[in-house]
Amino acid sequence: MLTHSSTTRVEKPLGSSRAFRGFLTDLERAARTETNVLLRGESGTGKDLCAHAIHRESSRTTGPFVTVDCAGIAESLFDGELFGHRRGAFTGAERTRRGRLLSADGGTLFLDGIDHLSLAAQTRLLRVIQEREVHPLGESRPRPVDFRLVSSATEDFARRLEEGRFRQDLFYRVNVIQLEIPTLRERAEDIALLAQTFLEDIARHFRKPVLRIDERALRTLSTFDWPGNVRELRSVLECAVASMRGEILRESDLPVYVRMAHDSSDKNKPSVQLTPKGDSTSEDSSFPFESFHDKVRAYEQKLLVTALREYRWSYRSAAEALGLSHHQVKYLCAKLGIRRTRFGSEE
Repeated sequence: MLTHSSTTRVEKPLGSSRAFRGFLTDLERAARTETNVLLRGESGTGKDLCAHAIHRESSRTTGPFVTVDCAGIAESLFDGELFGHRRGAFTGAERTRRGRLLSADGGTLFLDGIDHLSLAAQTRLLRVIQEREVHPLGESRPRPVDFRLVSSATEDFARRLEEGRFRQDLFYRVNVIQLEIPTLRERAEDIALLAQTFLEDIARHFRKPVLRIDERALRTLSTFDWPGNVRELRSVLECAVASMRGEILRESDLPVYVRMAHDSSDKNKPSVQLTPKGDSTSEDSSFPFESFHDKVRAYEQKLLVTALREYRWSYRSAAEALGLSHHQVKYLCAKLGIRRTRFGSEE
């Protein structure tokens, strides 16, 4: 069963909420077949973990599991990367390359972000799926290949299909079974389990004692919207562990944008003026951001940039002024795209 195990190393999808239990049941059923599977879901929901789980629970578990990052392969390198080539097949081919498709023979091939493939690459991939053979560059004959195909796609896959940027016939081949991975918003009951599991794994990585999270911090995590889903939850916890003291993670250790979102959702608290002194955006009915998170992001960015300019881009000084650790400031700058080359001086 795909449930939480006694080990804390996160190698499989975790969750006990009703929404996630239903998904895991569908995942197990799909894994026991030889059918091609398409994983759909928002960024950060764990499509790679789900693909590994399908492989582990399948009859091919003793075979190889080969991942192809479709968005990360340049078009000019696609053929050599997937199909392989013989030495001397083209300029620069100094050695024979087996290719990802042949490497997956007898196991599972995971095409991560299949909708990012060009139409030309889609055509070549379709031929492999239909004919079950690969023709490496420079070889005179094709080679038979047998793999189980698992693919993942981004949220705008339907639009790509409608616009003709993805072949319908290939879509029907890869989309025999489609599994929609629940967002973290839809399974908020799992946040406590995920947070504690991640903390134990992070503590092992940083060689710290086993950590735990207090109730106030857990409530804050449970009320956050998590646009980046499980991946963002782990990233937030890593940021907190890097700066925390002691063995208990408290609300004050969490990044400010997570704490601010929690404060704004607490209806029992008095309203708080979020706009820095001298800023008129709070009175402007034509505020140019569409959602609460856009407003929070803009406010965070303004606070950080103002502090960094004031202290000549010293992370430590700006962090002290904002009541944060310098690790949190660096994390937020990376998240918000704040760089000195972009915000170094007053605009």
